[in-house]
Amino acid sequence: MLMGTSVGDVGVRSLGRNCSRLVHINVSWCQNVSDVGVCALATGCPELTHVMLLGTSVGDVGLRALRLKCLHITHVNMPGPRMWATSTLSVPTSR
Repeated sequence: MLMGTSVGDVGVRSLGRNCSRLVHINVSWCQNVSDVGVCALATGCPELTHVMLLGTSVGDVGLRALRLKCLHITHVNMPGPRMWATSTLSVPTSR
């Protein structure tokens, strides 16, 4: 579990390059994880189903990458209105 650790985009990108069969990741409260890391993770780990992102700096760009590249994703957990389950997973496709 990576929750609350000092892992950042470099570590998450490494997971994307080396753990292509990853299905669940919790990087909540890893404040150095941003869109950059999550985009690389989504590209390298297309089998992701659950992603926990509370307390990160991930925004619409990272969420869009998850939606477009991780076709089996069922849960993305972020603060506020950005908490989705299978039937409600949607993020803007353009700005």
